Amino acid sequence: MKQELGLGDFRLQSYEAIEKWYAVVYLVLVYLYWRSYEARDAQGHTPSLSEGVAGIRYEHQREVLQAACEEVAAGTPVEAVLERYVGRARPQAA
Repeated sequence: MKQELGLGDFRLQSYEAIEKWYAVVYLVLVYLYWRSYEARDAQGHTPSLSEGVAGIRYEHQREVLQAACEEVAAGTPVEAVLERYVGRARPQAA
């Protein structure tokens, strides 16, 4: 979780910056614990925090893919949708 929360590369900064960073990290940690608590199954299994992060990433990827598919279904050219979500195609090396 330390790496997932961005503390793996933490470098010393001013006290104010450190204080704000920890406030944000604490907020994220509380949110992950809340999601973990809410996701308990009928057997009482509570997902780990890393499972919670994986779930959030999955939901986000699904939402992005769904939005891209809806744009294409609405008539937007596939290349325009790809450029919006992925970026310009890079030229291939010879």
